[in-house]
Amino acid sequence: MDNLSDNEEQPQERSKTPDITVSSSPMRPALSFSSSSQHLNEPHLQCKMAASFQPVADRSMVFFDPARGHIVTMRDDGEVEVVGVGSGWDVKRIRIPLRGYARSVKLSADGSFLGVIPSAKALQIMRVVPATSTSPIVYEIVRDTKSSDAILGFEWTIQDEFVCVTSIGIDFFQWNESKRTFIKRKNVHLNVNWYVYSPSYRILIVSTGAPGLYMYYLRPNGSTTQLPSLIIPSNTTNTLTWGLSVSPPSTITRKQMSVVMLYGKIYAIFNDTSKNPPLLSLFHVTKSSVRKERELNLGVAGNHAVNVVDNLLIVHNLTAKHSMIFDIQSLDDTPVAPPQPMGLDTVEQFDLCIHAQIFCRVKPGTNKHHSIDEDDGLPYLPSTILLPSRGRLYSIYPRLADIASFLLSNKSDPVHLTTMLLRRSEHDAHDLVLTLLRSLILGAKSVEHLRGVFDAVNQASASGVTRRRQHSSVSGRDRSHSMSSIGSGLTPINDARAGSPVPSRASGQSRPDTVISHTALVSQQHDPPSISDLETKSVEAPVVLSQEDIYSHVFLPLSNDPNITPQHLYPHILSYFTSLSRHSRSPAPYLSELLTTLLIQCRKYTHLQQLIQYHVITDSITLAKMLVIVSNEDVDARGLKQVGLDMLKRVGAGEEVVDVLVGSGKILEALRYASATDILSQIPPVPILESAYASGDRTLFLNAFRCFEEAGLIPQPLVSSSLRRPRSLVYGDGVDSSTAGALGRYVSMFYEVWGEHIEMEHV
Repeated sequence: MDNLSDNEEQPQERSKTPDITVSSSPMRPALSFSSSSQHLNEPHLQCKMAASFQPVADRSMVFFDPARGHIVTMRDDGEVEVVGVGSGWDVKRIRIPLRGYARSVKLSADGSFLGVIPSAKALQIMRVVPATSTSPIVYEIVRDTKSSDAILGFEWTIQDEFVCVTSIGIDFFQWNESKRTFIKRKNVHLNVNWYVYSPSYRILIVSTGAPGLYMYYLRPNGSTTQLPSLIIPSNTTNTLTWGLSVSPPSTITRKQMSVVMLYGKIYAIFNDTSKNPPLLSLFHVTKSSVRKERELNLGVAGNHAVNVVDNLLIVHNLTAKHSMIFDIQSLDDTPVAPPQPMGLDTVEQFDLCIHAQIFCRVKPGTNKHHSIDEDDGLPYLPSTILLPSRGRLYSIYPRLADIASFLLSNKSDPVHLTTMLLRRSEHDAHDLVLTLLRSLILGAKSVEHLRGVFDAVNQASASGVTRRRQHSSVSGRDRSHSMSSIGSGLTPINDARAGSPVPSRASGQSRPDTVISHTALVSQQHDPPSISDLETKSVEAPVVLSQEDIYSHVFLPLSNDPNITPQHLYPHILSYFTSLSRHSRSPAPYLSELLTTLLIQCRKYTHLQQLIQYHVITDSITLAKMLVIVSNEDVDARGLKQVGLDMLKRVGAGEEVVDVLVGSGKILEALRYASATDILSQIPPVPILESAYASGDRTLFLNAFRCFEEAGLIPQPLVSSSLRRPRSLVYGDGVDSSTAGALGRYVSMFYEVWGEHIEMEHV
């Protein structure tokens, strides 16, 4: 691994002790870990209302497009209302020539076209821009030649293109402006039972009744790239028992499949309800293969739905009325925390709970729960839940502080807990890791308890810094390459809106109680991956904790805590140093100074000297002065003076070396060092002459005076008058009157003691 210096790690990292009142934000009290039963029983997921619309009644229907953030409400009289998620959206009302029930209603990405499936035999496309009294039908697909021929659905793909999936194939259409209609660009003949389409990644999964599921990546102009088939192993084998054959394997249904992205990888998820307990299988999809990577234990049978928030897989058990949180980077196949109902974020909405589909906890202190119809709670990927009868759209957020508090109180592995938090992009995760470190140190019984935690923190920080450096170095090249290769590989959607389901730290939105933007809810609307991207792992950098963060928010507050002794704290700092060394990083000087302070308080002078000699503690001027001071104050620490002096010499602090030597009474040694290092002109003569004169040693005073005199730093009145040189030049430019007066006094003292014609050898 590359040796990462402090400056490379964080731009704000400094060699001096950081000013925590300026450079670092204070820890919020809400992020502290509490062991109270009420806090530990808080729901681990919260729902924040993202949008409201007219509640669905008997004569209306609602459709939600998570890819583009459109909530489409349609009444049986042909009036369509479109509500956009987030601020800056105006409600659109459209009149269409359609009466009665509709199977599906979807608005195109640019809002120009509206597609409606009134029955299994027809698909109507209407142009709604420019707005007219009644939107005209510009294209219609009718499947009434065969009774078995039916329209299963349609999906808007790229701008003015859509795909229509029927029971006998897949048709791709594109708008032709010159002909003012849609034209068919491609057709794939298949016997289709059902399909699943992911608008975020333009992946279409088709079931044909064959052993495998067909998968396609949709590209512009009606072109496709066929991905490897998804083969789901059979749950049972046809064997004979007493002449009777077992029942055939259960058929895979549409509700058992979904497509998500976790940690930069695209997964096809299969909910295997035939096993006990049920399993959730994750198949990693790449250009060349589809491979099962994980199986997650769902615990209790029931109907399940999934969401994805901050690379956490949320699985809702719609029958058991609880939600589970999985982190696929964890080695365990069980949820991060036990299953729990979700909680609504705002007080006025605590009485709104989903009884059958999504079960929510009501306001703390109340015992009543309200239920709604069984089919009303509709989860949508990645992180939204639609409640048609209530006219609400909710976004899901993990409550990381409550999850961490629960796991910490249940004595979970601190390394697993730390790594889980380090993988989160939520702003609170950064502060939570720091709070967790403080809590672990306070409760640690041994140093070994935290070694793995420090390794996890430094490993995540080192990898994050490396990834960011690599990303910054190749971003320009990748940008130019993508511009020159449009049409090859998997081309990004032009109208995709950048964003993620959880606000990032850079966006300034640190908590879900901020205003929810449209892009925070609209699928995972970064550009879909290309074929080459499917082969690689592209992940945002994890939480990066700089040494300044650790110092300002962990070690320094603990060192000032009266409940923790230096004997308890310094081994943990030393353990952190060891972890830094294992990751090819050197500790910052302010960390070394803090460790030195604690060792001095413990009177571990021999241990301190060994750490300095083996370069575990970083050299600094402040640290060297600290060693000299303690050597003067404590008889047992006299050996540290030479250690501090050697450190000053190593860091090139010549003036400080002279000060230490003069303070120790070694005036001649100080002058020799200043002359040898050519810094004599930088040394003020007055303090040294004063120390030499105060010693009472006339010869020492003579040598000190002659040394400065030969360097041209002492005024010589007779020579000055004979050479007719201005006194300011003799004293040196920039010498103030007080310094000149002090030098004049010592010149007078010298001539009073030795006379004007005493000749001495040079020092």
